[in-house]
Amino acid sequence: NPVGLYNLGNTCFLNAALQSLAHAPLLSDFFLKRHFVKDLNVENPLGTKGAIASAFAKLLQELLQPEGTAEAIAPEEMLRALCKHCPIIAEQPGMQQDAQEVMAFLLDALHEDLNRIREARDTRP
Repeated sequence: NPVGLYNLGNTCFLNAALQSLAHAPLLSDFFLKRHFVKDLNVENPLGTKGAIASAFAKLLQELLQPEGTAEAIAPEEMLRALCKHCPIIAEQPGMQQDAQEVMAFLLDALHEDLNRIREARDTRP
């Protein structure tokens, strides 16, 4: 059974976004089965050098394949990665934020961390 996430000081908005992503079957399988590793793009200047994707993968392992009988876990590593890369959270630590804005950031960060394009293409006609 999946477990919950502890509130780390006004992080319920983040927990809602993380639980939503964690329970998207195709996305969670992609990370749980470690398929994401071959797509990590640490050179992408628009990404987080794989920090968000790697932290999310680790969080999913703890959330959806827990060892023991924990009812909840503390998403501390994910929060640290977000504080480092997400201005919404970093500029106002401990403040309540909008779950949709954090969800948009997470989806974009995952997209850029896993972007398969390694070199910019000339798109001029």
